[in-house]
Formats: sequence, C-alpha cells, structure tokens
Amino acid sequence: MGFPLVSVIVPFYNAEKNIGKCIQSILSQEFKDFELILLNDGSTDDAEIVCKSFNDDRIKYFYHDNIGVSLTRRKGLLISKGKYITFIDGDDTVRPDYLKIMVKEMENNDYDIICCNSSDSIKYDTDIYHKDMIITDISSVYKDYFSQKRYAFCIWGKLFKRNLLADISFPDMSYAEDTFVIHQYFKKCRNIRLLSYAGYIYRDNPEGIMHNENDSQAEELLKCNLFICGECIGKFPELKETAEQKLISNMFYALLRLSFNRKTSINNGFELLDKHILNRKLKGRILIMYKKHPEFTIKFLKKFYHKKK
Repeated sequence: MGFPLVSVIVPFYNAEKNIGKCIQSILSQEFKDFELILLNDGSTDDAEIVCKSFNDDRIKYFYHDNIGVSLTRRKGLLISKGKYITFIDGDDTVRPDYLKIMVKEMENNDYDIICCNSSDSIKYDTDIYHKDMIITDISSVYKDYFSQKRYAFCIWGKLFKRNLLADISFPDMSYAEDTFVIHQYFKKCRNIRLLSYAGYIYRDNPEGIMHNENDSQAEELLKCNLFICGECIGKFPELKETAEQKLISNMFYALLRLSFNRKTSINNGFELLDKHILNRKLKGRILIMYKKHPEFTIKFLKKFYHKKK
C-alpha cells in the first residue's frame, strides 16, 4: 500500500466538545486519499473516547503528555507520510470539498502553498479575508500581515508541500507560534496561491488561549514581531516605517504587561529601531525612558496602568 497524497494533522487539548465534529468533517471529505493524524496533547477530558469511537483505517491516534500545540504539530509532521500537509485545529471543521479544491489547485499548477479563506463563528471588524490571486513577491505577504489578513498569520486553511516543511523550525511557544512557522515557509516559496474560497470553518473558542491573556503571550508576541519586523526593516525599505511602528507598539505592550510582575528585556527591539522613530510617539519615548531608567519607568507604568483601570 502506497503513501497517502495528503496528511491531515489535528493537534488538540481538552477538545471533547468539538473534536467529534472536526473528525467527522474530515472523514466526510469528497477527496479520499488522505491520512488523519490525531494528536492528543495531554488532554484531561474524554476527548480520547470520542476519537476512538470512529472506525476508519485512515485515522492514526496518538497520545502524549502536554507539550504545547507547536511541538505537537511538529510531532505530527514527523509521523506523517503524505506529499502534502494540512493542519486543522481540533475545535474547527472543514467543508466537504476542502481537500478536493486545495489538492486540485496544487496538483494542476505546482504552487508552493495554497491558502483559502474561512468562515467564522464570530464577526470581525477588520478585513481579514483575501481575494483570488497569486503572490510571487514576499513583501506582499508582510504587507498583508500588517493589514491583519488571516492567511499571513494562521497556519490552518493551508495546503503545504511536505518537502518545504522539512527543515522549518516549530518553536516551543503557545501564542503566535504558527506565525513563526508560516513566515519561515513563505520565505521559501516561489509562488503563493490565495483562494477566496472559504473552505475552513473557524470556531472561536471562549476558553481558548486567544481569550485568556497571560504574560507569556506578551513575550511570545514580541518574539514573533521581532522576527517579522526585523525581516521587513532589513530587506524592504517601503515597509520599514510600518514595521517600526508595529514593533514599537508591541514592545510597549510587552513592557506594560510584564512590568507588573517582573523586569523584562526588550533590548533586541532597540537594535532594529531608528532613534528618531522612537521619539515621534509617546510609546517610543517611554521605551527610551525604560532603556535609560528601567526601575523608574516600571514604577511610572504601574501608576499609568492603574489610572486606566
């Protein structure tokens, strides 16, 4: 028996309420040549019982102690056999023609990645969706990242080539980790195919990490933006100011968030920024103040925060 054409990798943690719907949507695909890799990242609920209630030879179920979603995806990639890879979160579902449309686009045109739109359980104020197009200039991806186009920061809703994923680093992070992965991947692409087709159905989970802010998120988001903004500042002059302003806002948020519990170092960000950019806005001037007088600045920020509460 040969290898499947597609590996569907589903990492999940305590997804008992939704993992069954996710699995059913994948097994109901019109395209049949795939393996489904279910990765239980140390769940403490009955998600395992739900997974094992499905009887299908394409399912491969694995349990491991909790290591986080990023390292779990990496484990799934190492286990997988498919020529193409798609990642689906355990809370989400896909339309019956999702794989058929994505694989057809890839096979007929030899794109390096296919990115589709999504349907959502909540409405967004920003324009996170994209139109049909082919991108051959990586600077366009960075522009879309700053414009909050979803394809530019989410790992799901995509069909990857396995060989291009092979040496991609999956960071040990729980927030913004997928943005790290896909921007490493985008840099290797000759072409990026965007489909207006909304084949991925995203479920907003009020109990998920996106709704439970913590200090590690602030640090991890800063790491992510140091990586992405550093690329833009160094290589794309037309994006330099946009990237610097994004980085200033993120550095300030990290400092504000973390100053209430412990000191934090944001020095890596200063290395990327021009001093005149920092001086143009209040946030930038506060960052300069922190660099010169960290203890005083933290006390100032604590007062500022409590006044705003």
